[in-house]
Amino acid sequence: MKSTNRRLKFNRILKYVLLLVVVLALLVIVSSSIGSANLGLKKTAIIVGSYIPLIGHFITLEGISPQDIVIISQIRLPRIFIAIFVGIALASSGVVFQGVFRNPIADPFIIGVSAGASFGATLGILFTSRVGIINISYTSIFAFLGAIGVTFVVYSISRIGGRICVLT
Repeated sequence: MKSTNRRLKFNRILKYVLLLVVVLALLVIVSSSIGSANLGLKKTAIIVGSYIPLIGHFITLEGISPQDIVIISQIRLPRIFIAIFVGIALASSGVVFQGVFRNPIADPFIIGVSAGASFGATLGILFTSRVGIINISYTSIFAFLGAIGVTFVVYSISRIGGRICVLT
């Protein structure tokens, strides 16, 4: 009985994931066609499809100008994929943040982590004048340390008897 319920739940989740992947692919094509250079959806879909590994061999780019290919492949698609990865990173960090505090409404602004990052960035601006380490500015490093410091302080304050209560 439990095996059947798990299987049904897995199938339902799989359907949702596949639906979301299809929606994401459609949004990538639509957002790739929007811009100052007027490219149609069909032309954009052909160009994007030519970069997909098992499908790209069957697609020919005849009749599409090299400028359009460069606009899609070297300008728009990298920006779209960076936006997708940044969204994934922000969502993941939010989930981790809520999981650490075991509070579904935990937010960096409410808890004070963003204020700690601002304080750290201010210290970085005031006390450092060099560029940074490995092209990462000292301001960013100080902001990260400020955010981490406030997170540990809030986490230790919220512990009552060695446990974290959701209400605190």
